[in-house]
Amino acid sequence: MMHVATPLCFALLLAAVPLAHAAETVVDSSAFWPGDTVFGATTGQEDTLRITPTGELNSVGTTTTFGRDAGATGHGVIAGRWLAGNLVVGTEGVGTFAIGTGSRVDAQKFELGRGTGGNGTLEIAGAGAELHVSGTTHLRGAASVGSGGKAYSAGATVEAHPTHGGRLLIDGAGSRWEDSAEFSIGSAAAAGKVTLRNGGVLKANSLVIRHDSSLNIGAAAGDAAAAAGVVDAANIHTLSVDAKQKTVQFNHTATEADPYHFTRTGAAGAAAVQINGTRLAMLHTAGATVFTGSSSYTAGTRVTGGTVYVESSTGYALGHGEVRVESGGTLGGSGLIHGPTRIYGTLSPGRGSIGLLDFDGNLTLESTAHTMLEVASASSYDQISVNGLLTLNGTLHVTFLEGYAPELGERFTLLYDVRDYSGAFSNIVFSLSGYSGWINYNTGVLTIDAVPEPSLLVPLALALGGAVAWRRRATAPRGFRAA
Repeated sequence: MMHVATPLCFALLLAAVPLAHAAETVVDSSAFWPGDTVFGATTGQEDTLRITPTGELNSVGTTTTFGRDAGATGHGVIAGRWLAGNLVVGTEGVGTFAIGTGSRVDAQKFELGRGTGGNGTLEIAGAGAELHVSGTTHLRGAASVGSGGKAYSAGATVEAHPTHGGRLLIDGAGSRWEDSAEFSIGSAAAAGKVTLRNGGVLKANSLVIRHDSSLNIGAAAGDAAAAAGVVDAANIHTLSVDAKQKTVQFNHTATEADPYHFTRTGAAGAAAVQINGTRLAMLHTAGATVFTGSSSYTAGTRVTGGTVYVESSTGYALGHGEVRVESGGTLGGSGLIHGPTRIYGTLSPGRGSIGLLDFDGNLTLESTAHTMLEVASASSYDQISVNGLLTLNGTLHVTFLEGYAPELGERFTLLYDVRDYSGAFSNIVFSLSGYSGWINYNTGVLTIDAVPEPSLLVPLALALGGAVAWRRRATAPRGFRAA
């Protein structure tokens, strides 16, 4: 073990004797390194640099490497203060770098996994654990920020290494990565993966997804759902020259009673995060998420699980591609959907209240679809508008809320302003016992027959003139309500 105790008496020694051969170097007071240093230089060699809480190291203008050659291993364990030059963790060997509670590293450049065979890991964990990089940052290994740790960069890229994926996990309240320039998930040549969970924050002046990369809110696809993290960026975008498929993945644990809001704080009322770009898709596998922005991504939305709420009346919260809701997913809210939209799961306007879903394209309800429409009163009820072809199938559920029971002759336009339609519901279910109904598809009127007592010979007829009604629209303007 080599102890570096004072800045002056060891300066010349460090310049003359490379530290590559010391099993462990401990910096426990102020020290200055004038030259490049390697920890884990040659095959079979394993070295460690340890900066204790009382240690302060200055190596500005130099390059420090951990795990240089194949078969070599280098470790950096930082519990104090380091003013560094360029840091390389895992060139052709294995490099690890850990920044602990109350410690800070300032670097001019930071590389995790440089060579074709290198393997680098970065861990920033604990309150007051900070990494500051004034130049570029490349993460080609496994990086994590947790337990209140923080990282600050001025242009960072997370991209796959030839032998293992480039990934960044930001996990836990108070944990964050902030980039003052462009933060890129993936590069022109390789994919990357960033996961934000349990309140972890990624803040970027510009957030780009490239290659076949993914940004995961909560957890990655195939992993167990976790509490969501936060994207603090005005928008997520791609580059037009990039032909690979990219994904923003939502796999979290927020419930319909307390949904996650895709805003810059993760809470309701904050500025929405936009998702824009070609060959960029959104995948929602778990949790309840509210989208309020105006996005233009083109590769579509797929909801395989959880609930997606659309709550934007001035733009398309789910972009410009196809929306596909699988049997385990639900689409709800009040807002605009560009479409075309295909429902295998559940379609349910509103979010804890009456709502309107407005489809600008075709809406197809498959045989497994459940269309949930609620009626609170004669003047308050869910509505669906389709500015295209409505293809009907599946089960229609009509729910009367808050003890409301319609009287004879009341009329509700729950589906309106539909340009054209085909098909029919295979089943109609009412929330109140004693109600049944049938649809006259020539007029588009659902008639509800109220039969309070099976012994009555004359059923109570309640015509909801368009309760699930539509009309073929040729010249009617948007917003036309059928009488």
